[in-house]
Amino acid sequence: MFTVDEAPGTGSIYVRQSTQAEQLRQAFERINTVNSGINVVKALAIILANPGISGNKIIPQLHIQRSSWPDLRDFLEMQHYITCERNDNGHVIRMSVTDTAPTG
Repeated sequence: MFTVDEAPGTGSIYVRQSTQAEQLRQAFERINTVNSGINVVKALAIILANPGISGNKIIPQLHIQRSSWPDLRDFLEMQHYITCERNDNGHVIRMSVTDTAPTG
């Protein structure tokens, strides 16, 4: 993930690799709505009840747009609520709930 910054006094911009804190903030800002909070809990419950479930099967259960799922999944992963196993192409092939996920 990358961040665009402005070079002070030049009017120019540059792209740099985002820090983990910036990535977390960006993911949170993209999903920060009341429904998103509900979707976090629902997604965790679905993943917990269905080990190995794919994102394609979670999306219809959450009633969200396909384009919203990567941001929600990234948020869950950056909060250490889930771990994602990826293939050589970087695609998520398996998700599991971690011990640090909220349970109540």
